Amino acid sequence: MGEDDWFSLGKGATAGAVSVESSDGTLTFSVAQVKALNASPLTNIVGGYDIVDGAGKIQQAIGEGEEWILTEAGTVTVDGGTVELNVSQYQSIEFANLADTKDFAIV
Repeated sequence: MGEDDWFSLGKGATAGAVSVESSDGTLTFSVAQVKALNASPLTNIVGGYDIVDGAGKIQQAIGEGEEWILTEAGTVTVDGGTVELNVSQYQSIEFANLADTKDFAIV
């Protein structure tokens, strides 16, 4: 499924879903996909999830105060580029051991 398909899921297959669960491992989403699944009503992602997305999309989520998308993820993989954080932003995701990679830089 492409990213655009995930946006439509909130209107189709997952509309009103209470939870989403994988039967074969941890689910991997982009930032936008997690946001779409957590739109009203809140959808529980059973078994957790991982994030794989571009630096710009991850940077945007942090800049918009949506660090929860990252801190609730098991792992965050930056697909191209480096996410630039100020000290406060770094601290907000460091406790989840997400910022201790070459993909994140304090500026």
